Amino acid sequence: MTKLSPVDRFKKGVFKTLDGPCSALALNCCQLGCFIHDVPPAAFDVYNNADWMQHLAQANPDAKLRTLVIPGTHDSGTATISKMKPFAAVGLTQNLSIFEQLNRGIRYLDIRMAGTPGATGASIFHGCLMGDPLANVLQQIATFLNEHPGEFLFLEFVCEYGKDFSPSQKKGALDLIQAELGQFLYKENNKSKMLNEATLQELIDANTRVCAMVHNRIFENDFVLDGQTYDSNYVAQTYSFFDSSKWMYNRWHNTRDDDMLLQWNLDEVHKNGSDRNKILLNQFVLTPGVGGAGDIIQLLIGMASLRPVSFAYRLIPAMEEFLRSNANEPWNIVMTDFIDLFPGLISFLVSLNFVATLEITKATVDSTEDVTDKIQPFIKRNKVLFLTNVRKDLGVSSFDGTLTIEYNLKGESKVMEVEFDDDTEVVLSEYSRFVAE
Repeated sequence: MTKLSPVDRFKKGVFKTLDGPCSALALNCCQLGCFIHDVPPAAFDVYNNADWMQHLAQANPDAKLRTLVIPGTHDSGTATISKMKPFAAVGLTQNLSIFEQLNRGIRYLDIRMAGTPGATGASIFHGCLMGDPLANVLQQIATFLNEHPGEFLFLEFVCEYGKDFSPSQKKGALDLIQAELGQFLYKENNKSKMLNEATLQELIDANTRVCAMVHNRIFENDFVLDGQTYDSNYVAQTYSFFDSSKWMYNRWHNTRDDDMLLQWNLDEVHKNGSDRNKILLNQFVLTPGVGGAGDIIQLLIGMASLRPVSFAYRLIPAMEEFLRSNANEPWNIVMTDFIDLFPGLISFLVSLNFVATLEITKATVDSTEDVTDKIQPFIKRNKVLFLTNVRKDLGVSSFDGTLTIEYNLKGESKVMEVEFDDDTEVVLSEYSRFVAE
């Protein structure tokens, strides 16, 4: 088992204690990102999901992209925003670099960009906050693709709302993306073929391992240069970057309410999950906002927050239980903030794609308490066990102990022992043996 160090356990307690005060506008009026206390993620090998698609293609040669459950990140480039900038805490939605996100299993990136003020290039933006040059992000993506030749990525490039982005800067961004990633691009403007006809292994073998999409906001405000109109057809033909509104369902729910967010995502998958001719992206992202005088007072005293990290940390338990309970739904891309805070969920989503049946024959706590029947409902799609909290899920009275799981997988009998405490999660499948706090 991977345990948090005493220092990290202390830091986790500090975050829970100080999240409210550090969210308070009265105490941290500039909302500096350095006021975001480090919430230690479950410690584990951060590279253990770096090649999951390659492993999947070997385990299931018939796997196709539209049938996969794919982890993604929202405002993926915001970790490049300096934490010393005023209101950085309101703009940060990720702690990890693009390269680190990919190593942890993320295969969809939401890259928000705009023109770099006073320069010819483009940079990462979230609202008024500027991060690294776009070139830095693209280089990280290219490095990952070269180091991991069995992985496929969905990339969406979005012009940040309300930010200046001249036609020449837009063209420069498109040229840069093509220069860095052109050798990996899926170039045929046929989404059904890519999603449903070609297997993952065929796409890997052909080295067409990037589906690059552009949000249709890029075509607004007279994107014309040297007499050429850069509309969706021209950009698709010239660059092989496809209009994401034509290739993907992607609804922004714009809510601060956990229950509404989860229900609306369930409604979305019920509505569009059966359409295998378009990508389905579900946004599990709460949106900070101010609704009136009451909200302002709560924000001033730290009873509410504008910081995405506070919303993400609050959403984690409900989201994990929701996706576990609804694991049989035809999810495709699942997009979240701060993916380092719930690595167990990422391993669970990835594990849903594998094929071997998991059979648990016996489960005991401390060699005496039989929990075999209690553990069975947490096996999803007959192939992955996901315990979000061992003690609570199995109704164990003690706050720590040893869970022993005897199971059959791929014709072999195996045993897994888990030393658990009050905050231990487990993922067990053909792909993963994940245990962490």
